[in-house]
Amino acid sequence: MKMVTKSIKVDPDLWHKARVKALSENMTLQELIARLLKEYLKEKRGK
Repeated sequence: MKMVTKSIKVDPDLWHKARVKALSENMTLQELIARLLKEYLKEKRGK
């Protein structure tokens, strides 16, 4: 799959907490964000 780079603005504290969470689960922040987006979109389709 081809990946694209996008820019978003995120609260620094939220970004830090997400990074810590990703590291605690042995994944990158990129992997965590992709997983959460997929779950969110799947959930929205089901409603």
